[in-house]
Amino acid sequence: MEIKKISEENGILKLLIKDLDLGYMNAIRRTVMEEIPVLAMETIRIYENNSIIFDEFLAHRLGMLPIISDVKEYKKGDIAKFMVDKKGPCTVYSQDIIPVDPKTEIATKNIPLTKLKEGQSVKMEMDALAGTGKMHTKFQPGIVAYTQLPKIKQMKGKPEKVVQAHSTGLLEVKYNKVMAKNAYDWTPSDYEEIMKDSNLEIEFEENSFVVNVETSGAMENIEILNAAIDVLNEKVEEFRKEIAKI
Repeated sequence: MEIKKISEENGILKLLIKDLDLGYMNAIRRTVMEEIPVLAMETIRIYENNSIIFDEFLAHRLGMLPIISDVKEYKKGDIAKFMVDKKGPCTVYSQDIIPVDPKTEIATKNIPLTKLKEGQSVKMEMDALAGTGKMHTKFQPGIVAYTQLPKIKQMKGKPEKVVQAHSTGLLEVKYNKVMAKNAYDWTPSDYEEIMKDSNLEIEFEENSFVVNVETSGAMENIEILNAAIDVLNEKVEEFRKEIAKI
């Protein structure tokens, strides 16, 4: 297997993975989306809230905040506590949420929750539950998507003329062949553009994937992949033990 880091910016990690079975690649994707436990606000106890934001709206905002924690420290079903106690006039931001456990924190600090005028206040206690994406999307640590690496199959015409006919810059000539240029960054519309040309067809490299991992902020991208592999290994070990009982 070969793994190459293409880029990492704006919270998105892009990898080129070769010689990996399609089934295993999809297992990693599904595990990230459904099986990694992360913290998210589940129970909100509002003692005071006379701001412009209704209790239900405020609870929803709190529920969607990504929370940083040690994935090995908090197992599925564990609880971490937080609190907020603010008086106006001010804007209440996510940075004003105080964790009881210093090993946890709100990932993004500048998210506005509500505004308070003079005499207004917000006082709450929150229980963050370690859950998985199967339960609710707020428990997903990130999103994983992949495409197979495209190959260009030339049907007719000279390579240079075929490339010149495309003003999109998606193609180039190498080894006297028409090849995909910057294929790591191709979008669905790029594929559609190539398929319009009767001189060309698109094939895909078997077991070669361009993988995008986008974190919610609760975990680093590499941590997400490592956690997914740990979950898969645990499932395999459990299966091995059950097989041994037969």
